[in-house]
Amino acid sequence: FSLVFLSEIGDKTFFVAGLLAAQTSRFISFVGSMGALATMTVISVLIGQIFHKVPAGLADGIPLDDIAAVIAFAFFGIKTLME
Repeated sequence: FSLVFLSEIGDKTFFVAGLLAAQTSRFISFVGSMGALATMTVISVLIGQIFHKVPAGLADGIPLDDIAAVIAFAFFGIKTLME
């Protein structure tokens, strides 16, 4: 528990889930948080499967999934810093 707590303390969703739990019941907050986690997991798996279906000849050996991850990480990092 403490490892998950420490790793998630800076995450915005941690604060949103805490605020939701303060305003509604713990059950509704738990179901909403688990639903969001499940949805994001499914989306992530689908995106990963799509990138791995790209033919090797089309990508010329360039790891497109790694490049997309770096671009997304940089975009959201810059967006967070600008907020």
